[in-house]
Amino acid sequence: MKTGRDFSMVVASAFQYKAPATFLDALTIHATVTRWGRTSFEVEYRGEVSNGSGASIASPPNVSSSSDASGACSGAKAIFTGTMTYVCIDGNKRPKVIRPEFREQMPRGVVGVGVGGGG
Repeated sequence: MKTGRDFSMVVASAFQYKAPATFLDALTIHATVTRWGRTSFEVEYRGEVSNGSGASIASPPNVSSSSDASGACSGAKAIFTGTMTYVCIDGNKRPKVIRPEFREQMPRGVVGVGVGGGG
């Protein structure tokens, strides 16, 4: 399969900030695809600050016992939630049907990425 054939651009975004994060906080950003359309898809995001024990570093469901089925981690403080809608486009920047291979390559369930932290 050739790579680089599928491109997506953000066509809508909405985020709600719930609490501040500070310099060197250990952040985790969770993302999951919540809707698939013919040419578009929506990703839900949630940001958290660790409780200091490292518990907010999440894995997909059924991998880590520190998170529940939604990917939320015990002891972590939610700092933002939001959604972004992406549209797949062709080389002429026109919407195109999402290929099955693209859908298959997208992570299933909740994916958590830990960033920052330090002492």
